[in-house]
Amino acid sequence: MEFKVGTSIKKDKTGEALLYFIFEDEHDLSQLDEETKNYIGNVTKYINLKGKLNEVKLLFPMNKNFKAICLAGLGKKNDYKPDNLRQSAASAAKLLKEHEITKFSVMLKNFPEGFDDTIPQSIVEGSILGTYIFTKKTDLSSLKKPLESMTGVTEKRLVKKVIKDFDKGKIVADAVCFARDLANIPAEEMTPVRFGEVAIERLKNLDNVSVEVLDKKKLMELEMGGLLAVNKGSFVPPVFVVVKYNGGKQNEKPLAFIGKGITFDSGGIDLKSWRELHEMKFDMCGAADVLAAIDGIAKLKIKRNIVGLIPLTENMIAGDAQKAGDIIKMYNKKTVEYINTDAEGRILLADAFSYSANFNPKALVSLSTLTGSCKIAIGTYCAAILCPDEDLKNRVIKTGKKVEELCWELPLMPQFDKMLESRIADIANIPLVNDAMTSIGGVFLKNFAPNNVPWAHVDICATANGVKNIPYIQEDASGWGVRLLIKLSDDWV
Repeated sequence: MEFKVGTSIKKDKTGEALLYFIFEDEHDLSQLDEETKNYIGNVTKYINLKGKLNEVKLLFPMNKNFKAICLAGLGKKNDYKPDNLRQSAASAAKLLKEHEITKFSVMLKNFPEGFDDTIPQSIVEGSILGTYIFTKKTDLSSLKKPLESMTGVTEKRLVKKVIKDFDKGKIVADAVCFARDLANIPAEEMTPVRFGEVAIERLKNLDNVSVEVLDKKKLMELEMGGLLAVNKGSFVPPVFVVVKYNGGKQNEKPLAFIGKGITFDSGGIDLKSWRELHEMKFDMCGAADVLAAIDGIAKLKIKRNIVGLIPLTENMIAGDAQKAGDIIKMYNKKTVEYINTDAEGRILLADAFSYSANFNPKALVSLSTLTGSCKIAIGTYCAAILCPDEDLKNRVIKTGKKVEELCWELPLMPQFDKMLESRIADIANIPLVNDAMTSIGGVFLKNFAPNNVPWAHVDICATANGVKNIPYIQEDASGWGVRLLIKLSDDWV
């Protein structure tokens, strides 16, 4: 999809339709000609257009400058936030696509109280993310044509700024779509090895980026026991992808992003129910998010140093699979009693946490679909954050609010430590009771975090897929967390 900028509807004539946003309590049509304003005023009496959030209507005035006008509601002005615009743009883009209108203009002159750079960026993000599609169907005749171009109509003095914001929105949205693709591709295709290949292919031509894929032989040399243990039941070897982006100062400590990469999770010996197995390709959404976020960060040329650590394996059942009750010796030499083989994600994350010490990070943030309990606790519209450091916790939560990828704090109470005590190992991977299971995942990871490094774990199990009623998110992989990590990197001071 191409994004352009102009200063006049009449002069530029670049679209088949005009997208025009309105507030629920104020239909400002001042940027339209008198004929069109009168037409809309008359028609809206009969179609009952209020301007509520995500309320979109396509009208067909007799106008020589465009065939149709799409009015898109933003809700009440006092409740406005950038995500309202992102949602409304997604709703409008879907409607335009449904009517096979592939080229359109969007009016940017009618937003009150100054110009905010989140406006063009949010419109671009909504338009791209809202019309994203992933399919393996052989008959594509039912699919509508993709949107081809959008032209922002703004004041002459803002043209360069809007171009820059459009570019930023496209980079961010493309990164989210990349994460969605990685997770939506079936597990038989997106194996750990293939993920490593894609990482190299995608990032190889970006400035200041290097990708290293540690294979099974190297992992054995490193004695990365956690990752290797989870992999034992799989015929596909594990890999550990290390992505470095050096956009900051030469001696600046990096931010470390860790993503859980279980490309398919059968549960191992503790086999999952058949009702959920078909969705277990989504257990690598954390890995997809981290790789995609660094792709976006590098393309935006954010002045920060980042290291992405992505351990990848399948968790399968076989004769030589790791058994419940086994003892695993981890990368940091601690021993773990493997009480439940379906609590495997924390095992490879723990190795990645310990391995991150080699890069001396200033802070560590991990994303993973760690616990199904997370969805039960807080639903599907926010992720859980587990973080013992107040400053880092507040940074992540604040950033999440800016991009509407919300994080809700769950406790790391000291009483939880006893729940992971083992009689025969340093720690158990899970307790024998189902209390506070999302928090317990964070308590386990705490034992493997590098000394004196602030860390936060974001459990995206509730938001990684299956999210409903948000126009720019489909029910398959959401790419939730990509925009959070990009913005966190950009805002870090």
